[in-house]
Amino acid sequence: MSQSRTESPKTLRAGLWLVVAAVVAGIAILVRRGTQSGFDWTLFRTTILAAHWGWLAAAWGCAVLSYWGRSERWLVMLRPLAPRAASWAVFRDTAIGYTALTLFGRPGEIVRPWLIARTNSVPLSSQLSAWVLERIYDTLIVLGIFGFALLSASSAATISHPGIRWIVDAGGASVGLLAIVCLAVLIALHGAPHALEARLHALATVLPETGRDRASRFIESLLSTLRAANSWSAVLSLLGWSIVEWAILISAYVAIFQAFPETRQLTLVQTLTFLGFVSFGSIVQIPGVGGGVQLASILVLTEFFHFPLAASTGIALAAWAVSFVGIMPLGLLFALQQGLSWAQLKSATKEIAP
Repeated sequence: MSQSRTESPKTLRAGLWLVVAAVVAGIAILVRRGTQSGFDWTLFRTTILAAHWGWLAAAWGCAVLSYWGRSERWLVMLRPLAPRAASWAVFRDTAIGYTALTLFGRPGEIVRPWLIARTNSVPLSSQLSAWVLERIYDTLIVLGIFGFALLSASSAATISHPGIRWIVDAGGASVGLLAIVCLAVLIALHGAPHALEARLHALATVLPETGRDRASRFIESLLSTLRAANSWSAVLSLLGWSIVEWAILISAYVAIFQAFPETRQLTLVQTLTFLGFVSFGSIVQIPGVGGGVQLASILVLTEFFHFPLAASTGIALAAWAVSFVGIMPLGLLFALQQGLSWAQLKSATKEIAP
């Protein structure tokens, strides 16, 4: 047992060095391609060097604090199943989970519910339902911010890119439709959990007899969190913590923009526009790189705010590093402290069965 715990940190450190090597190689490739394509590396470097590190530190603090707000919201769904669940332990598992998400991409989403379920000795399926419920609340708020961003962007004087112009013009109806769907799902989950359970059990009857009991147990534990968070007080708590979390995150982006001379004059409305598009861009998550976040950030900064490409790239990378990668030092530290290996984190998706 002691040997396996000793090997786990070594495995994690080895994996970390591989990630660092991959990032360095990726940066070298980008530098070479940027040089060949005429990218203004002088402006890029000047933008980074001109950043106010005090504001970036404040932004990082707000970003980390937003993960604490997220873990407190998760506690609302966890406490009815695990009354002794500790706030610090949920925050620790949240930090590790988002570190896995950054490193492994979307498959890393399973790590957080897997860790929380393991720490508190509850079925993984119950924490998967908590994850689904969390995503619905987050989606509603993101849709609200994104809808606000579209309304603000529609009044922009010039948007040169035809694809971005089309998104702005046609996106309002899509956002409204998605918001209605999310509200309907939320009402169905909170208002009729027993009807939903009966329907799922009815669907399970088509399975072979050997798998029917297993499916029934899975459905029971999957819906346990929904039943636990079915009271109005729980709903209001979930909504309240969602607002707190996103308010802290907005504060982080305000601090990020204050850190750069180019964005220091942007208003709160423009900051929300940026955050709305970035939140949707985060749906595309490339392991270890991010992807959609940086692209959305650069597009908004260049097409909406008309900053040069090189300066926009520097600001976008700083925003991504603070708000998405900023949790990684804590996550890696907690993973080492818990003796978790890369193999354990990557194999978490195989433990979905109750």
